[in-house]
Amino acid sequence: MPPEEAIAAWTKATRPIFDVKIRNPDTYSASAEAYLLGDLIVTLANFKAQTFYRRVKHTRLGAANHLVLELFLMGNGTGCLGDDFIAMSPYQVNLLDYRKTLSTCVEDASLLSITIPRKLIHSSCIEYFSVQSWHINSPHGRLLASMIETICQSLPEIQQKDAEAFSAALLGLLNGLLTPKQQRTTFEQKCVQASTLTSMKAFIDSNLHQLDLGIQELCKAFNCSRATVYRCFKEESGVESYIRSQRLKRAFHHLSTTYPATSKTPIYNIALECGFADPAYFSRLFKQTFGLTPSDVFHSKPNHTQATPVFVDLDTTYTRHIETFRNWMCTSR
Repeated sequence: MPPEEAIAAWTKATRPIFDVKIRNPDTYSASAEAYLLGDLIVTLANFKAQTFYRRVKHTRLGAANHLVLELFLMGNGTGCLGDDFIAMSPYQVNLLDYRKTLSTCVEDASLLSITIPRKLIHSSCIEYFSVQSWHINSPHGRLLASMIETICQSLPEIQQKDAEAFSAALLGLLNGLLTPKQQRTTFEQKCVQASTLTSMKAFIDSNLHQLDLGIQELCKAFNCSRATVYRCFKEESGVESYIRSQRLKRAFHHLSTTYPATSKTPIYNIALECGFADPAYFSRLFKQTFGLTPSDVFHSKPNHTQATPVFVDLDTTYTRHIETFRNWMCTSR
């Protein structure tokens, strides 16, 4: 799509929510996908650098009585929401009050956002702060980022009959995190616990190479007790068992997809990358689990040429959906 058409489509789609000023009109591009998930509007957007202005007229029109939960995957920005300074980056999750005016300057960015009717958030704290932020490595930030990413990755497969369940899970987590523990409902507590387990598993998956990965590291990352970790992994036969299982699966995958003829990586290095420092222990455990030695898996692959990945650029705005998106944003839910 030519830059001038991309600007026209983008401006038309966002007009109920913002006025925009494009930094480099001659090279502009943008794309967006939006999904209605129960009462929530989930948006995945990519766009070139611009300034967003949410003026008084917008606070009465688009997403007028909503909160926006926002996670940047790429890019950054700064500005003001009401009287408060805000910063946007991949290092934090923001909850923005769209009753306020806004002015933000954003670099080339990719982001996930979820627009939420205020009436669905029960905590009184949203009445006193125009923006609430959680660092991506904080306990609450990990939980929210993991939940947002899980929902967005699942969107293409979510059936309409399941939309309410996904919506309820996110709202249960967000209400749970904004509410003191002793005041949470049973459902909110279950949502927090389920999200904690999901986030802990993601943390483990990202740190399998760390030889000292274990309960202590999880307690530190999620600011929780050992009892909480044990409770989360009760159905997984314990946290140490889960970590060991994931390390073995990772090692099997690497061994089965690394070709001896083209690789200079020894089997031991693969084991070490998966968190096994003792070669004998790794080999013994591997054979007990899979019935094959690491060497069997490494050398038993067929000799074939791997296919070259194909990349398709879908940087396109589907203008026929713009009116639907605008109606979602301008409808009180």
